[in-house]
Amino acid sequence: MPSLALLPRGLGYRLARHQGRHLARANGAHFGAVCDALKTVLPYLNAAEVARQTFENLAFEDLDTFYFPFWNKNNIGRYFSFSGLEYLDSALEKGKGVLVFTAHFGSICAPLVAFALKGYQFFHLARNSPEDADFTSAYRKYAKLKTNWMARTMGHPLLFIQARQGKYESKSSTSVMLEAYRLLRRGQIVSMAFDVPPQLVQGPLTVDFLGKACRFPSGLINLAYHSEAPILSYFAFRDKARPFHQQVIVEPPLSLTGELSRDLQQVVDRFSRHLAASPEQWFAWDSLDAFLTPDLHTSGPSPN
Repeated sequence: MPSLALLPRGLGYRLARHQGRHLARANGAHFGAVCDALKTVLPYLNAAEVARQTFENLAFEDLDTFYFPFWNKNNIGRYFSFSGLEYLDSALEKGKGVLVFTAHFGSICAPLVAFALKGYQFFHLARNSPEDADFTSAYRKYAKLKTNWMARTMGHPLLFIQARQGKYESKSSTSVMLEAYRLLRRGQIVSMAFDVPPQLVQGPLTVDFLGKACRFPSGLINLAYHSEAPILSYFAFRDKARPFHQQVIVEPPLSLTGELSRDLQQVVDRFSRHLAASPEQWFAWDSLDAFLTPDLHTSGPSPN
């Protein structure tokens, strides 16, 4: 990937696409898990084709990393376009900070760098992958390189939550959430991915996800309740024809009801609409079994 980043953008990403296809062929069990998940909730799709595109997008995100040091305010427009920034600006004017959620969809790290170059300081909550013994040594080194480059552009490190044996450490999780609360009270932007596998956290709630009963963490909504900060979403969509370019869509604030399960359903519904339209963009298909609640199922979605 570092060598591909030295090539012209179009050529580098074309070769990364081939690398993604190679990964799909070489990792049969992983590829099969993605296909099975797609068949479970979106049975009308060509699961194998969507799964192949998902592996391509994984390779694209890895290649993005090696562009981070070369992105700047003058050239970021070649790689990203934004819509809906007026919602973020309006929310910031309220002076209560802004809570932003996204998913492991399209891309998650690169948009944070792009937002920083556009003048928006995001404080993002993330699993401390560089120090997590559950990951391989090679991956931890890559994650450290990636997050250090992110911190250099963003002006601060990510808000890391420590994990041990596949679960967030309670003390670390509480500490980071308190820091997020303090940042919001100071008028800052706090962001997180809401699609964290439920086994990592305590007390996930069951909601409808693409016609299936699934468990999702509720910490995002609880933080919104305690901070009274507006809660917005953004999602990054990678251009299929020009994979080096992504469109970031910032969406209007949610109108919270004060009922935890109903408000979490709003979050999941907002993501589900994008996922049903662009399923190849989600990186967590192989984790769907962790989200599913076996004894609570609703009817499956229709193609329409």
